[in-house]
Amino acid sequence: MQTAIAIGQGAGLAVACGLVALLPLGIGAVAALLGLLPGALTVYEGLRLAVSSIIVGVADAAVPLALPARVQAAFAALGGGAVCELVAGDRLPFVPVALGALLGVLGWWAVSRMLDGARAGGGTVSGVAMIAGGMGLAVGAAALVPFVGYLLAPAAAWFGWRSRKVADRKYAGLRVLR
Repeated sequence: MQTAIAIGQGAGLAVACGLVALLPLGIGAVAALLGLLPGALTVYEGLRLAVSSIIVGVADAAVPLALPARVQAAFAALGGGAVCELVAGDRLPFVPVALGALLGVLGWWAVSRMLDGARAGGGTVSGVAMIAGGMGLAVGAAALVPFVGYLLAPAAAWFGWRSRKVADRKYAGLRVLR
């Protein structure tokens, strides 16, 4: 049971890395410090790591939209793999790295579709970054609840699919003119 909880928490925090790549590392570090992560590696329970992860995560939340898309995807994969391994690595070594990287990129793909729509609709860069940071904080906090992380990956896939479907519908009338 502890292994299933640890994998779910790691998966949820990896999806949150798609929103803001490094902020879930800080959320997970604070949760590990409080003893909320049953499968966390012992290196993840340090106060220095928690404080530095939060500082880097907040800085990352401030500038995610200034980076090229490939760099954002790479950060999401690295952050997702790292946080998933740190959260669930004590129970299941090495597998969470690949799972977390995949879920981080899935989360990034879904969120990038939604944020592109917000920017195209006239949203300012700072406003869209604040929305992404707030969503990342909320999703990261929700991922700490046992078994909620298992629901976050399909939710991210659905939001990405829905955003893509809405974008395709926008140009549907133009295809008729061919």
